[in-house]
Amino acid sequence: MEATRYGLDHQRFLSYVIKEGCLQTSRALEICKNFDIDSIKNEKGLKCFIQTINERIGTYSMHISVINCEITGISYVVLNDMANDDISRMQKGFKPIELKYFEMIVKKIFCSKSKQLLINQCLNYSSTLPVKISITDAEVLLEKWKNLGYFVLNDDMVYLGVRCLSEFAPFFWKYCENYVKRCELCSELVVKGRSCASCKVTIHGYCLNNFSRQEKCPHCNNDWQDIEQSNEDTSSEEE
Repeated sequence: MEATRYGLDHQRFLSYVIKEGCLQTSRALEICKNFDIDSIKNEKGLKCFIQTINERIGTYSMHISVINCEITGISYVVLNDMANDDISRMQKGFKPIELKYFEMIVKKIFCSKSKQLLINQCLNYSSTLPVKISITDAEVLLEKWKNLGYFVLNDDMVYLGVRCLSEFAPFFWKYCENYVKRCELCSELVVKGRSCASCKVTIHGYCLNNFSRQEKCPHCNNDWQDIEQSNEDTSSEEE
């Protein structure tokens, strides 16, 4: 499907995405329906529509991505500011010490073996900052960042959300090369994926679920068996 010509519908949709920053793809499709954008019937049509927008906003160092959450598999539309690769520069409306806390959590999750942290671990890190943040305030911050799409909180664990993986991908590729992996199937950044016990290749869970030969590893062609990862894994000491 070819990209459409940029027009008023694209402007209205872009304005909504700028306001939200991150929204489920199902919600984006509802917005298109509410805007009477008849050309968009499904996610494929939405991606084509977004491609036209990206061609226009690329000169402003902006880009809209459609990305799946590694934990839930839910598809999201995310607006990215590509101006620079500083992790904390996108966090508008937060104090410098809160941004330091945010950056600490992101790096510790990304550089951990299991790519996840216990919520209590994250809360305890708030007391290690140059200016301590109370546990209560840390809980509020984690909830805010979850609602903004930066983290996923599930079963007492904290994971990187779609907004982290989309916005900060350039940072991860540049500064965390020892921890970066590409999905064998889609070639995009994979953090909390599934790894083959035979060849150790890592694949997004949703990519593997869509693979037509799920019983076989697409890399080594052996029977697929997951490498089990412990939930007790702690983060690395990198700051």
